[in-house]
Amino acid sequence: MERTSNWFYINLERTSKWFYINLERISNWFYRNLERTSKWFSINLERTSNWFSINLERTSIWFSINQERTLNWFSINLERTSNWFSINLERTSQVTQTYSPSIWSAKRR
Repeated sequence: MERTSNWFYINLERTSKWFYINLERISNWFYRNLERTSKWFSINLERTSNWFSINLERTSIWFSINQERTLNWFSINLERTSNWFSINLERTSQVTQTYSPSIWSAKRR
């Protein structure tokens, strides 16, 4: 019983030393990695913000260029469409006049 109790206390002492040594190592490791993580985070946050601002600028430039192109395209096609419409309206009116029912009835008589 005495041997068992001595063994228990000796091992408890060893275990406690081991525990405190490892707890210290773990805490040191944790603080080192926390510092590294915070540096990494701040560096990447800076990079991300730079990337975002650069891409926002590029996107706005792209949008303004494409908006201008779209407006030009729309005005050109609107002009073409109106020309096409007026030409076809003129042709349609000529065809309608040529083949109107009154002319058909006059031809039959």
